[in-house]
Amino acid sequence: MILAGTYALPESQYIGLAHASTGIPVGDNLPDDLVNEIRLGEHGHNILQGLCRASVRGSLGSRCRPCNAYIIAAKGSGIRKALPTWFPGCKVKTWRPHHKSLQGKVKDAVEYLKRCLVADPTIAITFSKLMAVLRISNKSNFNKMIRKHEDFKEAIEALGLEEVPIGTSRYLNAFRPVWDPDPDGDYIADV
Repeated sequence: MILAGTYALPESQYIGLAHASTGIPVGDNLPDDLVNEIRLGEHGHNILQGLCRASVRGSLGSRCRPCNAYIIAAKGSGIRKALPTWFPGCKVKTWRPHHKSLQGKVKDAVEYLKRCLVADPTIAITFSKLMAVLRISNKSNFNKMIRKHEDFKEAIEALGLEEVPIGTSRYLNAFRPVWDPDPDGDYIADV
C-alpha cells in the first residue's frame, strides 16, 4: 500500500483541536508541545485509517496479514519515529530507488553486525565493541564516520537494529534488535 503524502490541516485547526480536547480556554496559551502532539495524533489517525483499508485489517490466526506500506511524509513530521507505536512490531525502513554498495569502514561495520546477528539474533552490540573491531579509537570519529553515515543508518534499519542505552548508561551506547525473534522469520536483510 502506498500513502502518497500525509494530509495536513491548517495550523489554526490543530490549535483549535488542542483547545477543544484539553478544555483550555481559547484566550489562554497552550503548553509548548501540545499542538505538535495533536498534529502527530491526527497524522496517526489518518495513517491508521488509510492502512487499515489494506491487508493490515485481516488476520492469519493470531497475527495480522503481511502488508508493505510505503508512506511519503515530511522528515520533520515525526511520523517515522511514531510508526512503531502506532503499529507495534512493524519494521520501519528507508526506501531508496537504487541500492548502493557499502564501502570501507561502513561495509566492515555492517558485515560485523550481520555476523553477530547470525550468531545470536537477540544480541546487543556495544558501540565500544564495534569501535574496537573497526579500530576506531575516537568516539567522535566513530559517530561521524559510522553512526551518522546515511548508508550505515539505512543498513542498521534494514537489519532491524536500533540504538539503545544498555547497562548503567543513560546514553545510547549499543545496537539491539528492535523486535523479538520470530521462529519463522528471516532476520538478516540483504543490505
